[in-house]
Amino acid sequence: MSMMPGYEIARASGVCAGTGREIAVGESYIAALWTETDPERPGTELMRRSDYSTEAWITGHRPTGPLVGHWRATLSPPNTRKRALIGDDELLDLFMQLGETTETKRLAFRYLLALILVRKRLLRVEGSPKRGTLNVRLKPVGDAPGQVVEVVDPGMDEAMIADATEQLSAVLANDEPVTT
Repeated sequence: MSMMPGYEIARASGVCAGTGREIAVGESYIAALWTETDPERPGTELMRRSDYSTEAWITGHRPTGPLVGHWRATLSPPNTRKRALIGDDELLDLFMQLGETTETKRLAFRYLLALILVRKRLLRVEGSPKRGTLNVRLKPVGDAPGQVVEVVDPGMDEAMIADATEQLSAVLANDEPVTT
Protein backbone atom coordinates (compact mmCIF):
# COMPACT_ATOMS: atom_id res chain seq x y z
CA MET A 1 0.00 0.00 0.00
CA SER A 2 1.75 3.18 -1.09
CA MET A 3 1.00 6.11 1.19
CA MET A 4 3.32 8.89 0.01
CA PRO A 5 6.68 9.02 -1.72
CA GLY A 6 9.17 7.58 0.75
CA TYR A 7 6.81 5.44 2.83
CA GLU A 8 5.30 2.13 1.84
CA ILE A 9 3.86 -0.13 4.51
CA ALA A 10 2.31 -3.34 3.27
CA ARG A 11 -0.30 -5.49 4.93
CA ALA A 12 0.62 -8.94 6.23
CA SER A 13 2.12 -10.91 3.37
CA GLY A 14 1.41 -14.41 4.67
CA VAL A 15 4.96 -15.41 3.71
CA CYS A 16 8.03 -15.50 5.96
CA ALA A 17 10.60 -13.00 4.62
CA GLY A 18 13.42 -15.06 6.14
CA THR A 19 12.59 -18.51 4.81
CA GLY A 20 9.96 -18.04 2.11
CA ARG A 21 7.65 -20.44 3.98
CA GLU A 22 3.93 -19.66 3.96
CA ILE A 23 2.61 -18.47 7.33
CA ALA A 24 -0.62 -20.34 8.11
CA VAL A 25 -3.86 -18.65 9.12
CA GLY A 26 -3.95 -18.56 12.93
CA GLU A 27 -0.15 -18.82 13.18
CA SER A 28 1.77 -16.31 15.29
CA TYR A 29 4.46 -14.33 13.46
CA ILE A 30 6.69 -11.27 13.91
CA ALA A 31 5.93 -8.12 11.88
CA ALA A 32 8.93 -5.81 11.51
CA LEU A 33 9.14 -2.17 10.37
CA TRP A 34 12.51 -1.26 8.87
CA THR A 35 14.06 1.36 6.62
CA GLU A 36 16.21 1.43 3.51
CA THR A 37 17.52 4.10 1.16
CA ASP A 38 15.55 4.47 -2.07
CA PRO A 39 17.95 3.45 -4.88
CA GLU A 40 16.13 5.72 -7.32
CA ARG A 41 16.22 8.78 -5.00
CA PRO A 42 19.41 8.89 -2.90
CA GLY A 43 18.80 10.53 0.46
CA THR A 44 15.17 9.37 0.56
CA GLU A 45 14.33 6.83 3.23
CA LEU A 46 11.74 4.12 2.56
CA MET A 47 9.91 2.40 5.41
CA ARG A 48 9.10 -1.26 4.81
CA ARG A 49 7.25 -4.04 6.59
CA SER A 50 8.37 -7.66 6.55
CA ASP A 51 6.79 -10.66 8.27
CA TYR A 52 8.77 -13.51 9.83
CA SER A 53 7.67 -16.84 11.23
CA THR A 54 8.41 -17.01 14.94
CA GLU A 55 10.97 -19.76 14.31
CA ALA A 56 12.79 -17.71 11.67
CA TRP A 57 12.89 -14.66 13.97
CA ILE A 58 14.25 -16.71 16.88
CA THR A 59 16.99 -18.16 14.66
CA GLY A 60 18.16 -14.68 13.64
CA HIS A 61 16.36 -13.81 10.40
CA ARG A 62 15.94 -10.01 10.33
CA PRO A 63 15.31 -7.22 7.80
CA THR A 64 18.28 -6.04 5.73
CA GLY A 65 17.92 -2.38 6.79
CA PRO A 66 17.79 -0.64 10.16
CA LEU A 67 14.95 -1.94 12.33
CA VAL A 68 12.41 0.69 13.47
CA GLY A 69 10.39 -1.74 15.58
CA HIS A 70 8.62 -5.08 15.64
CA TRP A 71 5.56 -6.76 17.16
CA ARG A 72 3.95 -10.18 17.44
CA ALA A 73 0.76 -10.76 15.45
CA THR A 74 -1.46 -13.65 14.36
CA LEU A 75 -2.34 -14.16 10.71
CA SER A 76 -6.09 -13.82 10.20
CA PRO A 77 -8.19 -15.27 7.37
CA PRO A 78 -8.37 -12.95 4.34
CA ASN A 79 -12.18 -12.66 4.43
CA THR A 80 -12.50 -11.13 7.89
CA ARG A 81 -13.36 -7.59 9.00
CA LYS A 82 -10.53 -5.04 8.79
CA ARG A 83 -8.74 -3.73 11.87
CA ALA A 84 -5.79 -1.52 12.70
CA LEU A 85 -2.43 -2.80 11.51
CA ILE A 86 -1.08 -2.51 15.04
CA GLY A 87 -2.91 -2.57 18.39
CA ASP A 88 -2.48 -0.46 21.52
CA ASP A 89 -0.01 -2.85 23.20
CA GLU A 90 2.09 -3.00 20.06
CA LEU A 91 2.04 0.82 19.75
CA LEU A 92 3.32 1.12 23.33
CA ASP A 93 6.00 -1.46 22.60
CA LEU A 94 7.05 0.43 19.44
CA PHE A 95 7.14 3.68 21.46
CA MET A 96 9.47 2.07 24.03
CA GLN A 97 11.68 0.50 21.32
CA LEU A 98 12.28 3.96 19.86
CA GLY A 99 13.45 5.27 23.25
CA GLU A 100 17.17 5.26 22.42
CA THR A 101 16.88 6.78 18.95
CA THR A 102 18.79 9.95 18.09
CA GLU A 103 17.85 10.17 14.40
CA THR A 104 15.67 13.25 13.72
CA LYS A 105 13.00 11.44 11.68
CA ARG A 106 12.61 8.75 14.34
CA LEU A 107 12.50 11.34 17.13
CA ALA A 108 9.63 13.03 15.27
CA PHE A 109 7.89 9.68 14.77
CA ARG A 110 8.24 8.85 18.49
CA TYR A 111 7.02 12.29 19.57
CA LEU A 112 3.84 12.04 17.47
CA LEU A 113 3.38 8.44 18.62
CA ALA A 114 3.56 9.69 22.24
CA LEU A 115 0.86 12.28 21.50
CA ILE A 116 -1.38 9.60 20.00
CA LEU A 117 -0.80 7.36 23.04
CA VAL A 118 -1.72 10.26 25.33
CA ARG A 119 -4.92 10.77 23.35
CA LYS A 120 -5.68 7.05 23.67
CA ARG A 121 -5.03 7.42 27.44
CA LEU A 122 -2.23 4.87 27.34
CA LEU A 123 0.23 7.57 28.47
CA ARG A 124 -0.34 10.57 30.76
CA VAL A 125 1.53 13.86 30.41
CA GLU A 126 3.68 14.73 33.44
CA GLY A 127 5.60 17.93 34.14
CA SER A 128 8.66 18.34 31.92
CA PRO A 129 11.81 19.33 33.85
CA LYS A 130 13.68 20.73 30.86
CA ARG A 131 12.84 22.62 27.71
CA GLY A 132 12.48 20.55 24.54
CA THR A 133 11.12 17.46 26.26
CA LEU A 134 7.78 15.97 27.12
CA ASN A 135 7.50 13.65 30.10
CA VAL A 136 4.85 10.96 29.94
CA ARG A 137 3.85 8.33 32.47
CA LEU A 138 3.03 4.78 31.45
CA LYS A 139 -0.13 3.24 32.85
CA PRO A 140 0.44 1.75 36.31
CA VAL A 141 0.83 -2.00 36.68
CA GLY A 142 -0.86 -3.33 39.80
CA ASP A 143 0.10 -1.19 42.82
CA ALA A 144 3.30 0.11 41.22
CA PRO A 145 3.14 3.59 39.64
CA GLY A 146 3.78 3.77 35.92
CA GLN A 147 7.26 4.61 34.70
CA VAL A 148 7.94 8.21 33.64
CA VAL A 149 9.52 8.42 30.18
CA GLU A 150 11.16 11.47 28.62
CA VAL A 151 10.27 12.17 24.99
CA VAL A 152 12.40 14.59 23.00
CA ASP A 153 10.42 17.31 21.26
CA PRO A 154 12.29 17.53 17.95
CA GLY A 155 10.94 21.03 17.17
CA MET A 156 9.32 19.82 13.98
CA ASP A 157 8.79 22.01 10.94
CA GLU A 158 5.89 21.38 8.55
CA ALA A 159 7.88 18.89 6.44
CA MET A 160 8.88 16.83 9.49
CA ILE A 161 5.30 16.82 10.78
CA ALA A 162 4.06 15.64 7.37
CA ASP A 163 6.70 12.86 7.19
CA ALA A 164 6.09 11.63 10.74
CA THR A 165 2.30 11.83 10.31
CA GLU A 166 2.54 9.82 7.10
CA GLN A 167 4.63 7.16 8.85
CA LEU A 168 2.11 6.94 11.68
CA SER A 169 -0.81 6.83 9.26
CA ALA A 170 0.84 3.93 7.47
CA VAL A 171 1.45 2.07 10.74
CA LEU A 172 -2.10 2.69 11.96
CA ALA A 173 -3.69 1.99 8.55
CA ASN A 174 -6.86 -0.04 8.61
CA ASP A 175 -5.65 -2.68 6.15
CA GLU A 176 -5.11 -5.94 8.01
CA PRO A 177 -7.97 -8.36 8.59
CA VAL A 178 -9.10 -9.52 12.01
CA THR A 179 -11.63 -12.17 13.02
CA THR A 180 -14.83 -10.78 14.50
